[in-house]
Amino acid sequence: MLLADKAPLWILLIILAALPGLPPLDDYLYIGTGAASINPLMLNTYVFIGKLIKSSVEIPIEIILFSSLYKLLKPGIGLPIFQITMAVIFTALAFIIFNIDWVRIYMRLQNRINLLPKIND
Repeated sequence: MLLADKAPLWILLIILAALPGLPPLDDYLYIGTGAASINPLMLNTYVFIGKLIKSSVEIPIEIILFSSLYKLLKPGIGLPIFQITMAVIFTALAFIIFNIDWVRIYMRLQNRINLLPKIND
C-alpha cells in the first residue's frame, strides 16, 4: 500500500495548508511526500483545498475588520477606496518593516538592557 492511499496524510496536508499565521508548513510536506513518491496532482489538489478553506475564513474576517475600522474613523471616502488605501498603506508598512535591520536594533538594545540574551554579530 502506498503512502498516498492513506487518508491521514491528506487530512494532515489540508490542515497544515489551512493554518493561518504560521510558516507555510505544507511546504515541508512537499519534501516528505516527494520523497515518498506521492502523486503531485493529488498533493497540489489537497493543498489547494486547504488554501481555499483558509481564504474562505480569512477574507470575511478581514472585510469585517475593515468595515469596522471604516465606521470608527468615518473618512470622507467610500468603503472600496478606503480598503484599497489601507491595502496600500499596509503593503508599504510591510515593506518598511521587512527592510529594517532588526539585528542591529537588538544589538543596541542589549547594550542598554542587561537582561536581554546576548547575541554575537
